[in-house]
Amino acid sequence: MLVAERPQMKISKAVARLEELSQDERARMLFESRQMLEWDIRLDKEAAVKSNTIEIATNMLRGGMPVVDVSSYTGMSYNDVESLSKSI
Repeated sequence: MLVAERPQMKISKAVARLEELSQDERARMLFESRQMLEWDIRLDKEAAVKSNTIEIATNMLRGGMPVVDVSSYTGMSYNDVESLSKSI
């Protein structure tokens, strides 16, 4: 089997599974609930990372680190770090 065929097989299996789920009301509801839970977990993680990044940036600014360096090390935009520096 060629490596290029594998993704197509996975897609075919996924389509078949979705068709199967769409026929079964209970299975569809469970699937949708699971998808919503996974989405909520992902959003919670993203919010936690953002909060932690802001906390780290705040500590760096309080320690006297220049805005440009804080932006570089945290991945935050220069404008966001500059706004943060004005608020502390």
